[in-house]
Amino acid sequence: MADTGVYLPSGTDMSAVKSVAARIVKDTRILYSIDDEAYEYPEYNVAVDLHIKDYAPADRDLLMNRAVELRDSLKSELGVQGKLENELTEQDLKL
Repeated sequence: MADTGVYLPSGTDMSAVKSVAARIVKDTRILYSIDDEAYEYPEYNVAVDLHIKDYAPADRDLLMNRAVELRDSLKSELGVQGKLENELTEQDLKL
């Protein structure tokens, strides 16, 4: 399975996030779930997890492109400053 996530600050409107996420993954093999108790990264307590089961190698690009689209859409539509999982991981490695 391939997966990634978009992390959001606590207090984010879950209903609005769900609506944006559903639209972004519509008509793809990507599934999403929202975890409002994600504590892997300080300041980001909400995770929108995206995953594809039984993926082909080319699906990884689709998954990452949709994650970027989701992050950017949440910012432009809801004013929510999210971070991709790999952005937070890279940030942690620099510390």
